[in-house]
Amino acid sequence: MAVKDGFGEDGFEIWDAWSRQSDAYVERDARDVWKSIKPGRGITLATLFHEAKVNGWRDDGARPTPEDLEAGRRESAKRAVRQKAEEARERVQAASKAAQIWEAASTRADNHAQVRDPVTKLVKDKKSGTMEEVVDEGVQDKRLLVIEPEFAAVTRVVARQGNNLTSTIREAWDIGNLSTLTRHDPITATGAHIAIIGHVTADELRAELTHTDTANGFANRFLFLCVKRSKCLPFGGEDLPESVVTDFARRLERAGSAARRVGRVKMTEAARRDWERVYPRLSEAMPGLFGAATARAEAQVVRLAMIYALLDEKAQIDVPHLLAALAVWEYAEASALQVFGESLGDPVADGILRAVRAAGKDGMTRTQISGLFHRNYPAGRIEAALDLLARLNLAKKDPKDTGGRPSEVWVRP
Repeated sequence: MAVKDGFGEDGFEIWDAWSRQSDAYVERDARDVWKSIKPGRGITLATLFHEAKVNGWRDDGARPTPEDLEAGRRESAKRAVRQKAEEARERVQAASKAAQIWEAASTRADNHAQVRDPVTKLVKDKKSGTMEEVVDEGVQDKRLLVIEPEFAAVTRVVARQGNNLTSTIREAWDIGNLSTLTRHDPITATGAHIAIIGHVTADELRAELTHTDTANGFANRFLFLCVKRSKCLPFGGEDLPESVVTDFARRLERAGSAARRVGRVKMTEAARRDWERVYPRLSEAMPGLFGAATARAEAQVVRLAMIYALLDEKAQIDVPHLLAALAVWEYAEASALQVFGESLGDPVADGILRAVRAAGKDGMTRTQISGLFHRNYPAGRIEAALDLLARLNLAKKDPKDTGGRPSEVWVRP
């Protein structure tokens, strides 16, 4: 850090020459590490000279005396004490802030929305006739993290006729302005920042998200990530060292503080060129539930890239941020494919497709197809499902000559 702070990019050769002394030196890794070093973080060339003097170095070329070494040790000990005191102070401040947040959340009434604007009403006034009175001051911090361990229950609620949860989640993801104007006491929240983490099994998700229209209005606002435990830990994992947690909190707070000073986030020219190359594939429409669940690929990637840029304390999205976002999206896309596969989200079309594939080269007649559903669906509904399969080239109509009226048989392409 000191070399980069003092010499800027011109210091790379000095730093690289020193790095080459290591047996583990890799040129590409060395360049990546150099790029990641941020100057101006308090460690300068003066810092190096100070540390050297504390540990006995003298700029007159003379060897340090025992008195010099002892003084250096005393200074190092004092500095260590000051550093520990500073870390303890930061921990106390963090604990106090966490307690305040917890207290604010704990005392909030159950019938109040977690994020909401102030609510006023007109009341009678003897002098002016009417006046506006604040009946609910709302909340200043409109950030909310929702953790739902039973996400399948949410998908069932979404599927209910007349439920507005889908539109609320869509508004939260799109613009952050929420409203429940149909309530007796209407509530609005402008500029809300909502994050949702849900846990659900693949089988539950497939069972609940069975209609493409449900997925189009709901699923593509989420990133689907298939996860499993990597090891069996009867007593859980070990706690992270407190120094690691403190350092992470400090870095996160610094990145958040820097992000609040950034206006509109744009891409560098290099990132724009890469984005132009990947955009067509990201915006390509895919069929079925998989396509519905990944329909906002380009928007998801841009948001991820922006988050990486802001965590990196940058005002622009650069190539590394874009590549990191694409890596996350590729995993999310693969997870969605693992969950939904070739499901079309149409129970009739999915049922016909499974039956046609099972029938092999002989295919299925229209009579057999109608029998699949015990004639519970009208002919028009089955016809629409067959048209969908034909458009997607998943099944085709193969007329058979029977000596009279041709028999309509559906087979795999």
